[in-house]
Amino acid sequence: MCASSSSSSGSHAPAGLPASTPNHQNGSIVLNASSRQDGSAAGSGQDGPSSTAGNSAKTSPRSVEWLLQNLHAKGYQQPTPIQRQAIPTLMASRELLAVAPTGSGKTVAFCAPILLHLKALRARARKAAQQAEEAAQQAQQAQQQGSVSKAGTPAKGQPPSSKKAKRGGAEAALAAAAEAAAAAKEMWPDAIKAVILSPSHELTAQQGRVLKQLLPGSNLKASILTRSTAAGTNFSKVDILLANPLRLATLADEGKIDLSHVRFLVLDEADKLFEMGFVEQIDAVLSACKHKSIVRALFSATLPEKVEDLARTVLVEPLRVTVGARNTAVNTVDQRLLFVGRENGKLLALRQLLTEGLKPPVLVFVATKDRARALHKELMYDGVRADSLSASQSMAARTAAVDNFRSGRTWVLVSTDLIGRGMDFIGVNTVINYDMPATTTDYIHRIGRTGRAGHTGTAVTFFTEEDKPVLRPVANLIRESGGNVPDWMTKMKKVRTKDRKKMKLSEKEASGATISTQTKEDKQKAKKRAMIAASKAKKAKLADKQA
Repeated sequence: MCASSSSSSGSHAPAGLPASTPNHQNGSIVLNASSRQDGSAAGSGQDGPSSTAGNSAKTSPRSVEWLLQNLHAKGYQQPTPIQRQAIPTLMASRELLAVAPTGSGKTVAFCAPILLHLKALRARARKAAQQAEEAAQQAQQAQQQGSVSKAGTPAKGQPPSSKKAKRGGAEAALAAAAEAAAAAKEMWPDAIKAVILSPSHELTAQQGRVLKQLLPGSNLKASILTRSTAAGTNFSKVDILLANPLRLATLADEGKIDLSHVRFLVLDEADKLFEMGFVEQIDAVLSACKHKSIVRALFSATLPEKVEDLARTVLVEPLRVTVGARNTAVNTVDQRLLFVGRENGKLLALRQLLTEGLKPPVLVFVATKDRARALHKELMYDGVRADSLSASQSMAARTAAVDNFRSGRTWVLVSTDLIGRGMDFIGVNTVINYDMPATTTDYIHRIGRTGRAGHTGTAVTFFTEEDKPVLRPVANLIRESGGNVPDWMTKMKKVRTKDRKKMKLSEKEASGATISTQTKEDKQKAKKRAMIAASKAKKAKLADKQA
């Protein structure tokens, strides 16, 4: 990563992170990535990045050296395509709608410009405050020199009119200095200046880990909004806040958090935020973020047209940047479909894959929290170091499950779609879709947990006889990303979206009761043994009391 600044259309990119090169074509622009192998990037908007907006910040090699050192220390050598486009765009105060594949470095793409801008803004505010203080001191000195004596006579050798004029000029200078000091305070108030919204606590925590790596040398403070921090944090001392929409909107509505000075608002995994019904909370946050120079940005790996239309109501003349083909699976993942017959064949197939030497860590996706719990229990019976993760667990349990999987203490993590969005687990070798994803968007995000940051991975999707009607969209995705699928899968009759949504798991399947290879007789025997054991324990307890 070189230590030189580059600019495009008046925008200023951080050293080593080249600015995009806008080519105007019929009122739109195409933003060129460094090379095709790094990923293609296309953009559209009325204009390219420009530094004319009031929120823009200039950078120099020296002013970004601290950030480059942090990036190098964490193994970052060259910017990814989305970083090449997003960083100069946000530094130029242009609102952004960014779509890039999973594992393409989106978190750094919005964290870096926020840090660079806020650090530069803080330096400007301090300089302005210092200049205002010096001006005030000079005005006070001038006022003292022009003051009249206690008897009301002019100073020796000075006409009364000159004395009065000097005193009036000093008072005006004092007033101007006070206004300048107030402006400097407004430039850098004791308040939150950037907000990053995401759909899950796990993703927010991951963003916090990335941001923590980039913070040294910035003199900025960041915080994650949780139940505990909401009660014990003075948010007027926080510069960057990472949060989920519901809690943030509630606290802002109650007046416990002031968002009126926010200059950057980022919605990560924006499509999921809108799909999960956070629209009302997002509107509340947007209303609270009312700074005149605010810059908003939306990032996601997928962006359906309906969601994009909704997203555009949030942004003002955004620049849209798309890296790679839109709404497609990554080509760094070897994808295959595995027919397992019926429901009870899934567990047998998973056990066979694990027996054949499936290299951990392995991420297994299921449809419901009860199925996650049931499959976790079955794998534990097999001696597999497994854990499960779902929204029904406490925050402490979810955090422990993620941390154990990251550290290697857990080999297999069974999860619902809770962590299918944005989570970056280093070295996940295999993703198994135990249950067929509900949509192609969910499929893209699920398999995107492997094959990240240039690494390769494997994704295996189980399907049953009942899944065949919804097989075609997934098969098309696999073929589009370079995978091999039988022709009959792509030629199957297309199922309407509303009919596909009706094809849900039965109540028994959703409860996890079918995730077992035990026969009915074995289950009855196990139940009888458990009843006998409970009866014996009860009798023993009663005997102890009588003794």
